[in-house]
Amino acid sequence: MLTIATAARNIANALTAAGADVQTFGSGLSDSQYVRAVHAGRTATIRISDHDLPPAHQGERGEDFRTEVVLFAILGGNWLDAAVDTIQALGLTLPAYLRRLVTIRQRERRAVVEQAEQDQADRVAYQQEVESKAAELASRLSDEDRAKAIAIDASGERGQVRRRRLGRIAARYSATPGLIRRAITL
Repeated sequence: MLTIATAARNIANALTAAGADVQTFGSGLSDSQYVRAVHAGRTATIRISDHDLPPAHQGERGEDFRTEVVLFAILGGNWLDAAVDTIQALGLTLPAYLRRLVTIRQRERRAVVEQAEQDQADRVAYQQEVESKAAELASRLSDEDRAKAIAIDASGERGQVRRRRLGRIAARYSATPGLIRRAITL
């Protein structure tokens, strides 16, 4: 897990590598850390914390740019975004190692999006397959078995008992109780 101190150090190193004059200091009231960067007369401050800034402490501090990285244990914080945004706000060029990190992150995000799209396509294909099997089963289901299955499904019996009873009908058709339920609703 990324700590406040590590995030502050990463941001300060990135800003220093980009050519800014950097100062790091603590809040004195909490574990929050601040990284102040100055370049060409412009000042930027980044607050790194595990909590939002209380309203009483918010206000104008004479900075040209200000951003926050709030680190929560579950979410993590994104020190890289804060560093990149600050470097760009100060009119500096991103160091090569930051450009590589940004590229790696973009590839990872694309891979996540592509995986999510593939998962969605797989779910749609599976649902279409189930619908097709249910339609095929509905055409083979005898009137007697259909009536029994409808009665069992509407009986209000608890799930396991209902599945067992539907399973007896499903076994005659090499199907599952769920597929029987789907077929009788078509």
